[in-house]
Amino acid sequence: FKSAQPLKVGQFSVGVNNTGLIRNLNEGTEALTTRLLAASSTTMGDDLNVTHAAEESCKIVSTAGFYPDRKVGSDYVERFTPIVEQRLVLAGARLAGILNRSFR
Repeated sequence: FKSAQPLKVGQFSVGVNNTGLIRNLNEGTEALTTRLLAASSTTMGDDLNVTHAAEESCKIVSTAGFYPDRKVGSDYVERFTPIVEQRLVLAGARLAGILNRSFR
């Protein structure tokens, strides 16, 4: 699939490549959710500090090879799909933590 440039949203950058990596999994939403939840830690969403979340993302985007050429090869998919999966689980856990704190 083709790589897209990061989408700028305010001062944040959203990697549009992630959508292609997720689509490449060829899993339905329910199957993907079940698999990722089974592999997740129950304490993942405990750290709701936005600075920590931003620092984590900065580390990932500074990884050599994170910004590919226009064509993304299978080596890129194999390398970064697990990271996308981990970030999806962590984002869901953090969102759940925020909602749980909000509705107490």
